Amino acid sequence: MSNFSKTVFNWLGLGRYNAILPTITTGNTGEMQLNQRGLLRVVTATEDAGILSWNDPDASGYDINKVVKSMSGRMVCCYGANEDTSTMWLMLFDAVSLPGNGLKPWWQVRLTAGQSVQFVPARPRACPLGIAWAASTTSGTLTLPNAAKFCVTMGYE
Repeated sequence: MSNFSKTVFNWLGLGRYNAILPTITTGNTGEMQLNQRGLLRVVTATEDAGILSWNDPDASGYDINKVVKSMSGRMVCCYGANEDTSTMWLMLFDAVSLPGNGLKPWWQVRLTAGQSVQFVPARPRACPLGIAWAASTTSGTLTLPNAAKFCVTMGYE
């Protein structure tokens, strides 16, 4: 590979992690953004979605439940991965505090071990109270596991 080709390849593949995402103005270009784990941040959303905030996993990458936004908001997209060894459900809630056992989600999906999902509603989903998610061992109502290897990233406004 020539030096020119290598330079272009490295430039096209460059991404950067920023704790605070940059604001790009009309006519300017920007770098590809990475999350704390070095994964490319990708947003698929409707044109009217506005500016998104991202809720990335903590340093370990895993949680069993999490409050994404503790006030009214709109969920734009969600990516979840079950890196555990057993089947679980990813559940989304309209809530201001950590979801507890027995709650019914407004959306859920079954994820077998190693499976992932991306959920993008046709329009951002209004959550009047707040936005939260949880891993569950049962369908329909939340049953929190003792531990789980769940990784969830959510775009919201």
